[in-house]
Amino acid sequence: MDDRTGLTLPEELLLLCTVPQTGLLKRPQNFNRVLAGAVLAELLLGGAITVDGKRITGVRPLTTPGDPVADRVVADLARAGKRARALGLERWVRKVSSRVDRPYLEALQARGLLLAGRRRALGIFPYTVWQVVQPGWFKDATARLDRAVGQQGDDRDLALAALAGAIRLDRRLYSGRGHRDTRRRIQRLTRESPIADAVRKVVSSDESAAGSG
Repeated sequence: MDDRTGLTLPEELLLLCTVPQTGLLKRPQNFNRVLAGAVLAELLLGGAITVDGKRITGVRPLTTPGDPVADRVVADLARAGKRARALGLERWVRKVSSRVDRPYLEALQARGLLLAGRRRALGIFPYTVWQVVQPGWFKDATARLDRAVGQQGDDRDLALAALAGAIRLDRRLYSGRGHRDTRRRIQRLTRESPIADAVRKVVSSDESAAGSG
């Protein structure tokens, strides 16, 4: 967890989905894949896992437990042992993706940063929308990306930017021809990060499967 904001990478990625004009979260398709990657990146930054190439090479107990998703993932990784196939990053992005968003949405709601509302699709089918209560947090998260692109960011800033690129949030946050270099820099960060690149590949595979269906 980041001492400067008190937010985890999954929480910051959710806030990056804010539509400034409405304050509502608009998550890209397959967004849970990048949240799963953010959980793994948080573990890497905290020293709970080590990564080499396309696989996780080491697992250690969390020094500051408390995130129920991260706690569960570390326990699952420890049970997986040291089999190379069992510790592939793409495999764990898929595994962690299941229902990963709700705990972080509720954590943001508990902190007073998000407000849940109910709407109905076609006037019949209920669904939940999430409204950002304090827009300044969105600005803080985008400032991290700016630092990463400007080569002034720390490891956490770089991880956030790389993950944003993995789900193509950079296209929304830096739209237009004037930001082409920024988008290229973020995509380069994505490919240089083993975890973010694993997310990118899983998302690409999902999209290919959906297109062929």
